[in-house]
Amino acid sequence: MKNIIYKYTNINNRIFSGVLFTVYFFVLFFFIYKTSITLPPFRDEAVSLTANIGFFLNGLGFEGPRNTIFEGLYNPYLTSPPLSAVGSSLAWKFSDNFNTIRISNFLWVLLVQLVFSFFISKIYDLNIKKLIIFSSFSLVAYPFWFGSLYSLGETISIIIFFNSLLLYKTYPKISILLMGSLVFFGKIILGLLFVFFYIFNLVTSKRIKNVPSELLIFTIPSLFWIMLILFKSDYPDIFAYINHFFNMWESMGSQVGNLSLRNTLSLENIFHNFENSGVLSWNVSVVLRVFLPPVILLTLLIIKKGKNMMLDINQYIYFAAALIPIYGWFILISPEKPIIYTAHFTFPILMFSFYLLSRKNIKIDLVNSGAFFICCLYMTSSLLFTISIFFLILIITTKKMNYSIIILLIFLSLINSTYEVSKEKTFSIDLSLCKTDITSYECFEYLMNISKN
Repeated sequence: MKNIIYKYTNINNRIFSGVLFTVYFFVLFFFIYKTSITLPPFRDEAVSLTANIGFFLNGLGFEGPRNTIFEGLYNPYLTSPPLSAVGSSLAWKFSDNFNTIRISNFLWVLLVQLVFSFFISKIYDLNIKKLIIFSSFSLVAYPFWFGSLYSLGETISIIIFFNSLLLYKTYPKISILLMGSLVFFGKIILGLLFVFFYIFNLVTSKRIKNVPSELLIFTIPSLFWIMLILFKSDYPDIFAYINHFFNMWESMGSQVGNLSLRNTLSLENIFHNFENSGVLSWNVSVVLRVFLPPVILLTLLIIKKGKNMMLDINQYIYFAAALIPIYGWFILISPEKPIIYTAHFTFPILMFSFYLLSRKNIKIDLVNSGAFFICCLYMTSSLLFTISIFFLILIITTKKMNYSIIILLIFLSLINSTYEVSKEKTFSIDLSLCKTDITSYECFEYLMNISKN
């Protein structure tokens, strides 16, 4: 009799889970679709699609639109390399619908995060069903999340880098290879963050004997890209490419900022950067999501000394060392503070908070409550944020509720997001001109003029 009841209960649980996932993903992708139709094409999207469609569908021909600064095979100005647009490039071959192409790229990004979540759930004993919901929500919650619809490289690159940090202890060689792929196939700035990670990893682990082999593995993807430059591009040698690369870097000075520590660390310079950046135009919720979670997580790390925070102290040291520099650069140095660059620290901290909340037999304590609060910051309305804080207080005080209530809040947040985005202006995009020749200036010009019509 007990076996029959157990089987019946198990079947009911599976049916309930199936219905829950079906409804959740319907709402999620309906929201993504509604967002996509409100986004007019913009320059970086057109350039990324042009270059990466050429790379995947035209014999590794990585080249931007003709008669623009992006023209030329393997031009350094092409800052969204192949990993950025795997989904959209493949969808281009089978679909003439611009929104389908965009959503396909989101699917690519989601697939990568879910694969990482699967392995991380095995290593750290996490609930994979919760992780499926948490991972997908994280990808539509952080500021400028729709960069993945635009085929930009920030999201996929930080997904690979962040999760590789968590996998490094168990799969060091694979993690190093994945991080190495980001130098030219993702966002090069994450190659710089690798330096911070690796130095602090050596300090904590003292495994000097592994350095030669790991650095060799790290350089393999870069060597492949250099071979493509030498044999596919019009550069006479690698030095011509390097010279062009530094010209590109100098042209980005307004985004990179002054890297002189003497000038950077002056209060006058910091306040000046904030006053002249876009931060002052952000709404309060975005400001809180960008600046508060890193402080909360670092505070928890200091208070708890890494105890009961999923990772060991050595992992936390190199995890923090890898992400703090980009956060510090954004606050102290970046003059413009483009919100797109916040993905490099907002997504990892949000996703890590969800990893903490996915642990089996989770206890009500300071760490998990802090993680829950970070997730509350990503609710899409003041009312939902207030409700989520109310639930957090009940969890802490009554001990009768648990952190899984965040799943209901996520569902409500997505419904509210869909309602809000449904009120925005929509754009219709005809790809017939671009399907003929996506590298043509006429295609580029057409896409750039859509938002003006």
